[in-house]
Amino acid sequence: MTATGPGFIMTASSKGGVGKSTVASGLARAFCRRGLKVLVCDMDFGSACLDMLFGVQDECLYTLADAAKGVCSPDTAAVPAGESGRLFLMCAPTDGASIFSGKGEKRDGEIEISDICAAVKKAAEDVEADRVILDTGAGISGGAAAAATIADTALVIATHTPVSVRAAQTTALRLVSMGVKDTGLIINPFDARAMLDRRRTSMSDIIDLSCLRLRGVVPYDEKLALSQEEAPGGAHSCKPNVSSTQAFDNIAARLDGEDVPLLWGIKNLRKKRKKLFR
Repeated sequence: MTATGPGFIMTASSKGGVGKSTVASGLARAFCRRGLKVLVCDMDFGSACLDMLFGVQDECLYTLADAAKGVCSPDTAAVPAGESGRLFLMCAPTDGASIFSGKGEKRDGEIEISDICAAVKKAAEDVEADRVILDTGAGISGGAAAAATIADTALVIATHTPVSVRAAQTTALRLVSMGVKDTGLIINPFDARAMLDRRRTSMSDIIDLSCLRLRGVVPYDEKLALSQEEAPGGAHSCKPNVSSTQAFDNIAARLDGEDVPLLWGIKNLRKKRKKLFR
């Protein structure tokens, strides 16, 4: 790692459907806009999707599992994924490969966590990555356990429903027990209108309920979702809104140690900041 800031950043949640992969891909591109090289590792062995989000599913001939097993070299599994050569992706397997938890007898085909971590670190070194984003699946699965082994920072993703916020707190406690010292909360997607209408919990209450430091909010953006559903290759005709792009830029800046106010540059929300915290 050559740039100041946390080298290995994992996204996690005990619940599915909160947008972990959306945050992982958005944050990776934000770091690239800062001139950094980024390696994204899909560690959701149960439901891989980042190759599709980045539009490189046809280029992913080898996976993180292949690199961990020694089938290929780690740098071979790290395929270019755009952003002028600054972004690389290690895909997760889709063939049912599983991670050995360390409990009981190891079954045929299971991969040691230590081998996964070694492959990620070697790939990061080979592509000269400044940041490594580790995207995990729902719950504290084998992929999350592997990511927690090497993560400097964990971003726990939650919507702003009470159930999701409670799940975020549970996830953070598990990660801390696994050795991740720096944890933070990302609210995604953020529904400001519902919160202002008192139909959603205020941000102050979310912080209190989760017991986590709020690292950022990603406003709801229909165009962001559509941009991830279009044709492969990354040539999306539907570009994300400025507000969601700015939100990811803000999160990346904070992770790099910059003092960036919440909702900075998001004009339609910045003026309502005080009301959102009531």
